[in-house]
Amino acid sequence: MTYHTGAKLYLQYNDASHPELIDLLSIDYEQGIKSMNISIDVEHAETTHPYDKNALLDALLKIESSNYQVCDVSFHHINAMISKSIHTWVYLSSLRSMIDSLRSNMKISNHEIRESELIGKHASEFTWCEICCLAFGLKKKLKVEDILKSNLSEIHRERFVRSANVKLKVAAVLNELCKYAEAEEVLKDVLLENQMLFGEYHPTSLSIMGNLALLYKIQERYDDSEELYSIVLQHKEDTLGGAHPSTLTTLQNLGNLLRDAHKYDKAIMMFRRLIEDEEMELGYNHPDTVKSIDCLADIYLQCGHESDAVVLLKKTLAIKQEIYGKISVPVVMTYETLATLCVHELFDTEQAIEYFRLALECRETLFGRNHTSTVSTSLRFARLLKSLQDFDQSLLFFERVLQATEIRFGVLHHNCFDLIQQIIELHIQAMHYDQAELLYLDLYEKQKELDSELALSTIMVLYQIAELYVSTKRYQTAEEYHRKALQQRRKVLTPTDVLIGISHCGVAHCLACCDRMDDAKVHYEQALDIFDVSSPDGPTSELSLKTADSLSKICRATGDLQLCEVLLLRLKLHYRKILGPNHNKTLEYSKQLAEIVDVE
Repeated sequence: MTYHTGAKLYLQYNDASHPELIDLLSIDYEQGIKSMNISIDVEHAETTHPYDKNALLDALLKIESSNYQVCDVSFHHINAMISKSIHTWVYLSSLRSMIDSLRSNMKISNHEIRESELIGKHASEFTWCEICCLAFGLKKKLKVEDILKSNLSEIHRERFVRSANVKLKVAAVLNELCKYAEAEEVLKDVLLENQMLFGEYHPTSLSIMGNLALLYKIQERYDDSEELYSIVLQHKEDTLGGAHPSTLTTLQNLGNLLRDAHKYDKAIMMFRRLIEDEEMELGYNHPDTVKSIDCLADIYLQCGHESDAVVLLKKTLAIKQEIYGKISVPVVMTYETLATLCVHELFDTEQAIEYFRLALECRETLFGRNHTSTVSTSLRFARLLKSLQDFDQSLLFFERVLQATEIRFGVLHHNCFDLIQQIIELHIQAMHYDQAELLYLDLYEKQKELDSELALSTIMVLYQIAELYVSTKRYQTAEEYHRKALQQRRKVLTPTDVLIGISHCGVAHCLACCDRMDDAKVHYEQALDIFDVSSPDGPTSELSLKTADSLSKICRATGDLQLCEVLLLRLKLHYRKILGPNHNKTLEYSKQLAEIVDVE
């Protein structure tokens, strides 16, 4: 918006006793609004002081305006877009009050009235310098300080409120950046200014104190936070009443703080009081009341009062069914909380299964079987059934989860592979070896397609297939897969990698079970050399000790008593040092060693 009225402003002064106005107006012109083509011809206007609108306001208030005359007043092409700066809003009320004062107290021409109306219409688009110029220009010999003084408190109040809002946002950002000391300094500064301007316990002051209390809570300065929250709560109760929403919010904040500080007795007392007030003010079936009851149940769980928590959760379950309906998200979440509580705290598995079934029925009705939340609940239920060794039902839900995961991600996805591994484990536990074998072979082909034949994940499936054949005593087939895994690992790993040692042990075990002791001995020796070098604990690692034990048995069977004696002595000395001379393992190896010595 461009405001067209004229050309120049001349400011004449009688003496140089008040240079502040000259300097500051000059600075405002030089640094802020050159592009507005406002010409201000002022003698002795040179200055190096920084640009400061607040100082300009103070300067105007100090000056006796009767010493100044404004003549030949006009403006030329005021560019309103430039004036949309962050500082503009501070002085809007000043401009409006000047216009109102001119209208009511001075005789001005109709043309000047029209100009003042136009200024009022576009007040938000003018800078402070323009406001000063307009104030001087609308009437000659205008006493600026009289107009400003009459509205000074309002200007300062409006300026502080807006400044405080900015500072509070700055404090929030500092808090997010974990710059707690700086955030605290800003909040304390705003709080002090607000208390001086509005009062110590003004609602705005109490709100800032609440922000400061939250900052203390984040820093785990619980005592400082509790003190502030208590002050805020007390004054809100005195001024607003105990049932006011703002009072209830503060009461809830204090209760949550006491819970986080592990002051459970106080927290329980606060939430009981909160629930009582909310039931009285809002009703027993209000969402806020239900939320508070859930919070109290959570506190009971944290302090070990599981039975009290169950009572409250069942109470909220009935209320949620009444409010939201039996098939609703809040009801489902309560079912799942009760199910988890029954599993881990009350050890009531039958009730847990019932709650999980209800939760699944609700989720499937609300979202469908393949929704992520339904799948998550199904997976938790499947794991519960697995822990109870109900393998058939567990498999049913695992397969349901796998089907939904394949629909979402595709069959060649690592999430699907992880689920297949869990399903195979269930089949093995249920002794469904044929199904496990088919799933393993299919998984191997999928891994090759996704990651390549030499990927470690693919080779691991080979190793697992071999171990499955070992568990079913199909040693020749197991040896074939162990050798294949060994060959693949040698292609991608260093010769002394622990995984190569593990493959050597797998091959050796299959050979030993087929009575090929000499070949088994070779692989066990290679594995032991690798484990002694590459295992984190070296010769004392679990892998080395286990391999040494297996190798000692092979050596005894093949008649290599010298190596057998060395291995048994190594095992005896280790367990005597770790477990003591009278431990069963130490005594067992001592006995075997003595037998070897007797044979020799």
